[in-house]
Amino acid sequence: MAFTKPTVIVTGIAGNLGLRLLPQLQDFSVVGVDINEPKTSAPLRFVPMDLGFEESCRTLYHLIRETRPVALIHLAFVIDPVRTGILDLDRMWQINVAGTARVMEAITEANRNQDDGVRQFVFPSSVSAYGSDLPKPVTENFPLGGHTLPYVIHKKESDRVVQQRASALRGCSVYIFRPHIFAGATVENYLIGAFRGTPNGQSKRAVRMREEGKRLPCMLPFGQRYLVTSFVDNQKRSASLCSTSPVAASHSPLPSVSRWRAPNWFACRGKRPCDFCCRSCGNEASLRFRRKRSPT
Repeated sequence: MAFTKPTVIVTGIAGNLGLRLLPQLQDFSVVGVDINEPKTSAPLRFVPMDLGFEESCRTLYHLIRETRPVALIHLAFVIDPVRTGILDLDRMWQINVAGTARVMEAITEANRNQDDGVRQFVFPSSVSAYGSDLPKPVTENFPLGGHTLPYVIHKKESDRVVQQRASALRGCSVYIFRPHIFAGATVENYLIGAFRGTPNGQSKRAVRMREEGKRLPCMLPFGQRYLVTSFVDNQKRSASLCSTSPVAASHSPLPSVSRWRAPNWFACRGKRPCDFCCRSCGNEASLRFRRKRSPT
């Protein structure tokens, strides 16, 4: 008797982390959701969907009912408005914050009438949700105080959305990550672009500088003020583990919230040239895992 692979839905499949996550899900049938089709040869079913619109909630609900995934990994998030072309702040909020609420609502409704519903929900928040200039290293219980960039505010608000709605997911375990900004050889975002000296933006001058291979200077901190990033491959492994581990699925159907501090944060401290983002600096992995069981 042939056994079919269990299904995992991944939103934001065309992004940096989504593409790196695909090889970790070879034992699963992957359904990828995004605005743009991912540039990959990996086997998956792609479903175009814009979570910035209200009707996406119903569309995703029907997709969940059809595919019956064991897990949903929610990666869809506008980080770099210039690279994505989404410059309107309200449009960004609709995708980032309201879109997260729509995904969780679709899971809640899909789990209402079926016993084999979504059992794991993975959401990567950000360490920036805590706010800048923290007085000391903080734990997961520290208040979220991000208030500067739209990215920071949206991460904080979407993080709160996940926390508030976690207990309503009807037997689905929830995993929240709060990693630093991703780094890696294939990562493209505004911070890593600054370290590489890449002229981002869409102006004629930026395009010409990229064509000519010119770089921009970047001032880096020194001494005890150091850079902290999170290697993208560590994030893909963490997300894969949370979404595919049988441990959470074997628990009683009580909703649960888990927070996993991202492993292998590394600090450059001036010991590497500007291409340090392509490797870790050798610091030992810092892994903390804590599981919370929410009340019925």
